[in-house]
Amino acid sequence: MKISFNKINIFLIWIFPLVAYQFFQYTGFNKNAVIFSSVLFIAVIIFYVSDYIFLKTYKNKVLKIYQLFIYWLFFCTLISPILIWSQGIFLNFRISIEIYRYIYIFLLLKTAITEKKLVTLIDTYLIINLILKFIFIKYSLVGVFGFEGDFGDNDVRGILRPRFEGSEFAALAFFLHIGKYKNKNNRIDLIFILLAFIAILLDLARQYIFFSAILGVIMFIKSSRYKIAYITIIGIMLYFLPDFLMKTQLPIIKDLVELSQDQFESNKNDEKDIRIVETEYFLKDFNHSLSQVIIGNGLPHANSSYGKKIVKLSENDNLYSNDVGYVHIFLYSGIIGLFMYVLVYFNLLRESVQEKYLWTKFFLVYIILTNIASQTMSISGITISIAIYFIIAFGRTKKKQITNENIKIY
Repeated sequence: MKISFNKINIFLIWIFPLVAYQFFQYTGFNKNAVIFSSVLFIAVIIFYVSDYIFLKTYKNKVLKIYQLFIYWLFFCTLISPILIWSQGIFLNFRISIEIYRYIYIFLLLKTAITEKKLVTLIDTYLIINLILKFIFIKYSLVGVFGFEGDFGDNDVRGILRPRFEGSEFAALAFFLHIGKYKNKNNRIDLIFILLAFIAILLDLARQYIFFSAILGVIMFIKSSRYKIAYITIIGIMLYFLPDFLMKTQLPIIKDLVELSQDQFESNKNDEKDIRIVETEYFLKDFNHSLSQVIIGNGLPHANSSYGKKIVKLSENDNLYSNDVGYVHIFLYSGIIGLFMYVLVYFNLLRESVQEKYLWTKFFLVYIILTNIASQTMSISGITISIAIYFIIAFGRTKKKQITNENIKIY
């Protein structure tokens, strides 16, 4: 019976990302059926791990804070919209399932999954993401799967821009395999590093490319015996990089550089960057009561007055709160929620880990940095849960590691 339950847990761990990502928005499935299955699945998982969410008293400081963090996520997404906007609780749950991906950590804890199996899962979802991107670009599959609209139906960045749920696994795999390569010098890890970075490049998001590249380089040269040589080579490359970028005719790079130049010129001509406009509006003008500032508004559903207001802002004024991640967190979870996010990540970064698991910290720093101009932190709960699990289950000293027989966390 114990083995059977463990197999069920492993199965749930594997299908959780697939269902949570709504089957990569494949339009061959009925949209309402997909949404319903995703909502139902998340509800079932919350119930299934409810003992780990609500009943356990954790000794581990990170998990204690994380548990309180989850409590607040439930409150601000389920209760705040009722109090502020009279938005029904079912609509609140339905629209918040992306954020509820943070419960994945409790499924991992319940299963006590091994490191080997978790690495296999990460690599599998990386390969799936990469294959989908190549297929999308090669066959111009706009409207077949992935997000529709301006994100994926134009080639202003050189090629069609594929946008699928699950791209976060590329960054997770990137840092994971850099860490593994530094520890064992296995060539297969170099292949996965390359595949992961290609997947990141195909997102065509400049901040994802920039921060992953910078943090990846820092990981490689950190504590290396050839640090001086690496720094010298990188310094020379950076010296010639601006001239290369200005003159290159490589399609994707050329178009991304031109897009950046256009935005820079707009800013020079006293046209505020749209993200600055969005930040100012959602911080200064959107909230009209102290309660909105403190407990947040929750997330908007299109069928409510709250949702209609947000839709109007996006259609008429091109204002999107999720363009500015920390403002977005403040909008839906208030000052308390923003504080809880900071508390969780601060304590995660302070948690001591063995050298070979330092890659988890780099991934979390990547999430923190990319969330400045996107909603990475709000929607990446699955991979963030995996990174946290690596830290508390494997990253600490062996005496403190989690096992099925002798769990040390509560």
